[in-house]
Amino acid sequence: MHGETLASAVRRECREELGIEINIEGLAYVREYIGANHGYAHRHRDFHQVEAVFHCTVVDVSKLGAGRGQDNRQVGYAWVPLTELEKFRFSPSILKSYVKDGQIVIPSPYLGDNH
Repeated sequence: MHGETLASAVRRECREELGIEINIEGLAYVREYIGANHGYAHRHRDFHQVEAVFHCTVVDVSKLGAGRGQDNRQVGYAWVPLTELEKFRFSPSILKSYVKDGQIVIPSPYLGDNH
């Protein structure tokens, strides 16, 4: 929302879509998505967004799923253990290569336009 900080937006989105309260631990990475370079280029050729992704902890996981709002094209969510990430379609898929010993270890805070 206009005038909202990134941290406030993350908290609001988690509350609205998942029903959970979170604590933000810090910035995990920044990624650009340039639509013309990806699989949906036929629909996203003029689309460019910058994504800021944060490390967060859930205050009370029992509330997961109590959210009341979804994005227009959101079809659901899945709580996936990092050890099972390889089994799922996940974007950006490069993150799968950064999972080590149950943690995501990202070599740089800027991922660029990765798939």
